[in-house]
Amino acid sequence: MMCITSAVPRILCVTLALSLLALSACKPSSSGGSADAASGRVAAPAYTATVINPRLEKGMVEPVTGTLFVWGEDGAILRSEDGRKWNFTLTPIDSPIKQLAANDDGKTLVAVSSSGQILRSEDNGRSWSGRRGPVATDLRSVIYHAPSKSWLIVGTAGTVLRSEDAKNWQVVQVDTPAELISLFVDTSSGNLFAGGLEGALLRSSDGGKTWQATKPAMNGPVISFFSHGKTLLAASTEGRLLRSSDEGKNWQLTRTKSKGYVVAGVFEPTSKTWFMPTHNGDLLRSRNEGRSWQVDSGDGNTYLADAVYDESQSMLVIVGHHGLALRTPDGGQVWGRTKAEGMDGVEAAFFDPKRRLMVGFGHGGNLAISEDLGVQWTVLSANMAERFRTVTTAADKKTVLALGRVGSVVRSPDNGVSWEAVKVNYAQEMAPTNYLTLIRHPESKALLAAGGPGTIMRSADDGKTWTTVFDTPWEQAAEFTKLILDERSKAVLAVEKSGTLQRSTDGGLTWTQVGVKTNDMFRTGLYSARHNVILIAGKSGMTFRSEDGGLNWGSQDFGLAEMPDIWETFVDDSSGVILLLGAKGVLLRSEDGGKKWASIPTGPSGTLLSAVIEPKEGAWLLAGVGGSLLRSTDKGKTWTAMPSDTNVNLRKLLIEPGTQNIVVVGTKGVLLRSEDAGKTWLTLPSHTQENFLTGMFDPESRNLIAVGERIVVLKPDAAKP
Repeated sequence: MMCITSAVPRILCVTLALSLLALSACKPSSSGGSADAASGRVAAPAYTATVINPRLEKGMVEPVTGTLFVWGEDGAILRSEDGRKWNFTLTPIDSPIKQLAANDDGKTLVAVSSSGQILRSEDNGRSWSGRRGPVATDLRSVIYHAPSKSWLIVGTAGTVLRSEDAKNWQVVQVDTPAELISLFVDTSSGNLFAGGLEGALLRSSDGGKTWQATKPAMNGPVISFFSHGKTLLAASTEGRLLRSSDEGKNWQLTRTKSKGYVVAGVFEPTSKTWFMPTHNGDLLRSRNEGRSWQVDSGDGNTYLADAVYDESQSMLVIVGHHGLALRTPDGGQVWGRTKAEGMDGVEAAFFDPKRRLMVGFGHGGNLAISEDLGVQWTVLSANMAERFRTVTTAADKKTVLALGRVGSVVRSPDNGVSWEAVKVNYAQEMAPTNYLTLIRHPESKALLAAGGPGTIMRSADDGKTWTTVFDTPWEQAAEFTKLILDERSKAVLAVEKSGTLQRSTDGGLTWTQVGVKTNDMFRTGLYSARHNVILIAGKSGMTFRSEDGGLNWGSQDFGLAEMPDIWETFVDDSSGVILLLGAKGVLLRSEDGGKKWASIPTGPSGTLLSAVIEPKEGAWLLAGVGGSLLRSTDKGKTWTAMPSDTNVNLRKLLIEPGTQNIVVVGTKGVLLRSEDAGKTWLTLPSHTQENFLTGMFDPESRNLIAVGERIVVLKPDAAKP
């Protein structure tokens, strides 16, 4: 279950149950995998992937059953039977869901994706099966046409698909090559309409079996349709609207003074007025069935997203971005304005008239409900749309922390099952920390995090609250890139990119400046317990070494004509070998604590980003840019390239608990696993195509947690009887 909160007034923690995509099946043992009786080895577990923070784009209430749905990127479809408890349903895809529709009894549902997949549910959206459409095109919209008991789908390249059972789909030939993006049923006539780019507008009067093209006097996209009585309206960009009074046979173009595109349309019956908000904050209104329009111009900073109407109170509510709600009970004569906190990601909303419940949703999984038409909101899931660069566990063995850009801190108190956004008060309110590094201090149990602009934060309560313990004026452009723990003295070194380092000997409470003279940039570093040495490295191969806990430093000379940037460091204290991983496949190796170095050939590999020693055979592995995977059986003296079957950047190598397999976390949602000590690799489905930057295995639950542009929790499947 996912529970995400933000510590601001009026925002409550509401349980959000997660039941996501069973990706494959196995019978795991208590060690995280199933035992192979013949060999005694632990079989690799299958995982269930949960995307914690997908972007949610559209929603609806199914009128027969009253079930609520919200959907969006990462193949996400959320389902609720009461508006308060939401489940991520089982979908077999990771591409964006573009539209969802239900039949007239509410049991059968169809969803389409931008990857050309058609999803079908026969149980009111509790579970889903998927298949590709009969043509290789992206799909944009789906609708159910009750009079003909048929389903229609539209997409790119003039694609129109039709089905009478939601299982078998036929291609319908239409007279347009344009991308079709919208579908609409006019309830008064039963006619179907499809709109698309370049002014494409199609009409069908036989349930979608045949279509007639109408060419309006414009080349803009036909984004959406609306109707009241015998008036049909079609919306486009740049304030353009089409109107028809003859069941869509002919259309007249109206150019309003707005430059926005219409995001919603509502007919307010008391004042007999059409209201159409636009993305740039303009509000279009017409009192003569759409023949002419008045434009109430926005302020240029307000973005409107949707409009809902409550007939029981004659209340029109226009929803804007970031918690804005405009309300009028009298047809637009008087407006009230409210703005709720904790809704900075909300970009759309819909209204459930039976429950009188508004649902708002948007970026980063932001989800909220209002029971008073937008005056007050309860945030069910906070906006977590930032790029998370670091993740770790707290001392209580239950809490997981992920930190990222613009001061973003999110916290899971239950090993990644539920998440909450943590509100942090920064010393520089207009320059919150862009976090780059995060560690847990072993003696004080405190969490220490650092980044730009030269800020170090500390938490003594497992990440619930944070205190600024060191801060640099914003104009100095300082940036801490790495926190290094001296395991012998328990001192912590904060590596600043320009060499102005900070050192703490009291668990991060106070800091003293130490430094090296350089004009280059430090990116990474390590502590070697065997050699009792700290190394820091960075741009153009710049590397410094300290033998006294960071108080004094000496520079390193590798004897190379040209030194590329160093991106990562690695130490094996059992052998004493230290590696510096660099751009263009550069690898430097030392056996004496960094006094002498050897340049090791790695072949035509990309920039190296991560290293690990796999436990099964003791092989050393490297991962990097462009799908680079290297393997060594002689402690890093020689390397062999391993096929990864991917060209994405592989950013973090991990050891899978229980099985001792190797997992690598990459960009574009790529997760790879090797069960044979790094020789061959297979893909683990992550349910996203967004970029990961790092990851970890939670030692308590053995959940795999990958973070970056998404937070994805992969739970090993439970043992089966």
